[in-house]
Amino acid sequence: MRVFIAGVTGDPQHVKGLRSLFEIARRPDDGFFLMRSIGTGYSTRAEMVETFMQRREYEALLMLDADQAHPPYLLDKLRVHLEEGKDMACAHYYSRSTKPVQSLCFALGDGTWPFLPLLDPPTEGLHEIAMTGLGCVLIHRRVIEAVYKHLGPNGNPMLQK
Repeated sequence: MRVFIAGVTGDPQHVKGLRSLFEIARRPDDGFFLMRSIGTGYSTRAEMVETFMQRREYEALLMLDADQAHPPYLLDKLRVHLEEGKDMACAHYYSRSTKPVQSLCFALGDGTWPFLPLLDPPTEGLHEIAMTGLGCVLIHRRVIEAVYKHLGPNGNPMLQK
């Protein structure tokens, strides 16, 4: 599976996180795209998705926030789940701008709204969640294409509110 890796940051002070993007283990045919956010996070993600959709040779998009440090093995751990047929896989991470610190993965619970942050995340394996932020997520192309089809010709999944 060929993956397009797209990192975004609006904060140049996050050197450790930015450096970690370059240290993620990649396969020779994986792409790499880094862009600096000068607007809102969702508009930058929209541009990332548009770039990915134009690059038909990639089957999945790994979106990463560069204000977080990512381990070098991250892509390998997430990719295996998509190769086994999952649509998306994410790593557990926290919002850096809330006090107290809050998980950006939300527990499925009984499957009804409101979903509560995953407060006691499991330390191993794959776990079903209700929703997640987009700062560390691997998404298969078929998911993004399905959302585009639903939104129509001028829709972008990242610009919907």
